[in-house]
Amino acid sequence: IRIRGLEQRPLVGDPKSYVRHLVNAGFNVSTIGAMNGLGFSGYPTEYLPAVQGMDPHWISGVLKEAHAHDIKLICWNVFNIQDVRNVDDFQIAKRYPQWEMKYLDVPGVEYEPRKGMCMLSSPYLEQHAKLIQEVAGLGVDAMWFDGFYLGGIPHPIRPGCVCSFCRERFRSDYELALPTRVDWENP
Repeated sequence: IRIRGLEQRPLVGDPKSYVRHLVNAGFNVSTIGAMNGLGFSGYPTEYLPAVQGMDPHWISGVLKEAHAHDIKLICWNVFNIQDVRNVDDFQIAKRYPQWEMKYLDVPGVEYEPRKGMCMLSSPYLEQHAKLIQEVAGLGVDAMWFDGFYLGGIPHPIRPGCVCSFCRERFRSDYELALPTRVDWENP
């Protein structure tokens, strides 16, 4: 059972009150977040900037209290992109701009700006794995990875990734250059 309202994933407040609400409602699982959709961290880490005003002990306090009541906590994590109103606010891309996805152009189609991290060929995947390993070390019971996209958000999907890492990898694997635009007439 999941409480939809707790998807807010607060990062301040009294952990005992938070868990008491779960206990009183009869829930045995809930979702917390190690980060938010903008890529700010909900706990102290070197990998991402912290959510402004967060309590650095909130997640550990909720974990301790929830486990004392046999409540399992699923940890929500950004994978490589999230639906943000202002793509320039995506903190993961700000922190690691060299690993951003690049997108193909579709002739005649204009797209809204979008950001995402290359998870195919760039070192982002290894860097993100370090963060996730750290999150797992907090003692969460399960992970929920959200935002696994190759085409960017907001929709409509724009084909990617054609960053320098993907171009190099494609050339190495196939001895061909990646296309620079979508052209279904080109074999």
